Amino acid sequence: MADHVLAAVRTAPSTTELREFPIPDIPADGALLKVEIAGICGTDVKMYGKPPFPDPVIMGHENVGVIARAGREFTARKGLREGDRVFVEHYVGCFRCAWCHAGEYRHCEATDWRTNPDARRYGYTSAENPYHLWGGFSQYLYLPWNAVTHRVPEGVTPELAGLVTPLSNGIEWALVTAGVGYASTVLIQGPASRACRRLSPASRPAPPPSSSPAPRATPHASPWPVNSAPTTPWTSPRTTPSNGSSTSPPDAAWTSSSTAPRAPVPPLCCSASMPSSAARA
Repeated sequence: MADHVLAAVRTAPSTTELREFPIPDIPADGALLKVEIAGICGTDVKMYGKPPFPDPVIMGHENVGVIARAGREFTARKGLREGDRVFVEHYVGCFRCAWCHAGEYRHCEATDWRTNPDARRYGYTSAENPYHLWGGFSQYLYLPWNAVTHRVPEGVTPELAGLVTPLSNGIEWALVTAGVGYASTVLIQGPASRACRRLSPASRPAPPPSSSPAPRATPHASPWPVNSAPTTPWTSPRTTPSNGSSTSPPDAAWTSSSTAPRAPVPPLCCSASMPSSAARA
């Protein structure tokens, strides 16, 4: 493996530079992914033209690749090993807050760049942060202990695995949110999975007597046990003042004793969590 990684970095509106970054030292609970596929989302197009902040960013949040290097604790926690092909969700939650414990880590403050300037989310995080490789438009991607990974089954090509995000969005919005099932009457406007909408129940024909409506998907459980704790606490120099006491993230988002979760921010186009039936690793 080379000592440096080549990445496409967004440096200004509609501007990309090829930059080299050093291969990061991988901790015992981290890993390095060799990127095979990085999808381009509609959000990428929007944010490439109008970046939400000026920091350099390696974009790309629909990523598939092979684990090139992994620490012992990472492989034990994830049930993965070097050489496994995985799909990586773009959320990097704390897995301690109420949202994460409910399986809704996409709403976690630790991964929400819109409300937390120090959040970690693939394709949205500054390349100036530690480990640098926080986007898929790069030769390699850094995986911390709290990266959400899914092993790609044998026989599924990287190209097909790269469709997981838009496919899971379609399942989330059509089957779960809109309640569309067998014999539902729907109106489709616009391209791809974003277009699915349900008409009023009165306009939908009833299923045949011999049929049953499609089962509703249920929220998946939190990836970690409630009482588990990471071996490497999440820290960042950008949120640690000179006196050494941490000021971010908020207590409500980081302690397992949190009360009700905060109200979710309206999602972007790639905000659907993976379906509960997806194999987690």
